[in-house]
Amino acid sequence: MVSEFEAYPHECNGHWSHARARLADPGDKFMIRTVRVIVTGRVQGVGYRAWVEQEAETRRLFGWVRNRRDGSVEALFSGEAMVVDAMTKACRSGPRMAVVEKVIVVNTSDDRDLRGFRTIATD
Repeated sequence: MVSEFEAYPHECNGHWSHARARLADPGDKFMIRTVRVIVTGRVQGVGYRAWVEQEAETRRLFGWVRNRRDGSVEALFSGEAMVVDAMTKACRSGPRMAVVEKVIVVNTSDDRDLRGFRTIATD
């Protein structure tokens, strides 16, 4: 499933403190969610990746962020579903110098070997 959001500013202070390895029933509020996010606009050369890494670490998410050759930024976020959702919403505004045009969110199960959050090489 793909979701597309238009950019608008927002503020969120989501945190999670349970063990990441715990998978939950669909009705459980601590369900683990993993998504790939592609952010377009003026998002390279403005500190967007560093901002994503800091925000993800603060929220205790697992995954990575990288620049793409087409000028967008791509990230993978994995963690408690409500925190992942808050992070994808935060990506709509990004750091102060960014101008986000679009945020595309795709659910995925690609969470192999995720330890912490890091910046990876450009794709």
